[in-house]
Amino acid sequence: MAGKWITNIKDLWDRLTATRAGYLDELAAANLPADIDSLLARITAARGGYLDELAAANLPADIAILLASGARQLFTLEEWSIPQIAVVIPGGAATQTLPDVVVSDLPAGATVVKAKCFFKFISRDNAGAANKLSGAQHIGVQKNGAGGFTDCISMVDDQYKIAAATVDAPGDVLMGDHDVAAKIDGNGTYNFQWTSALADVAGLTFKDLQMGIRIWYSI
Repeated sequence: MAGKWITNIKDLWDRLTATRAGYLDELAAANLPADIDSLLARITAARGGYLDELAAANLPADIAILLASGARQLFTLEEWSIPQIAVVIPGGAATQTLPDVVVSDLPAGATVVKAKCFFKFISRDNAGAANKLSGAQHIGVQKNGAGGFTDCISMVDDQYKIAAATVDAPGDVLMGDHDVAAKIDGNGTYNFQWTSALADVAGLTFKDLQMGIRIWYSI
């Protein structure tokens, strides 16, 4: 009985060996079917076509549109002055100096598209009678101490009303209503002044104030 099993196993092994040899013969280069060569030729042609499409002359028009769109992207930069302890608004019109803002981080080639200014203060102090601004007034900005001041923040008559003998805190941030990109056009030191500041009663005081600039620019 054992001899029969051995014979059957040997027969099975011989058939597996023959089958394996047949598959190996089929993989020989001489037996590769012709359609494999055809497939390789088509893949090579397709690859060449894709490389041609990447040539500068063949870039589709929408790439140019994308580049133009990227050029319109705007970035923002915000800078603030060091604090100034106080600015006093007198009972007779007088221009008051406000702290400078230094802009130094605009990258080379940047074009300023829009610029706005800020006036920030911690509190208002009023030692005398009820008080407020008298008449429309403006904060102005100039660059590097030259070129004259341009209005950047406007205030209206009767703004900042405050009761007699009062400290009004916390303060506020006033954003300018003027786009001053023509003045704030690049890196530099920007000077500020409160032009012809005037209150109903002498001594309306803004405490711990800062000036700020926000710039929108493209590259």
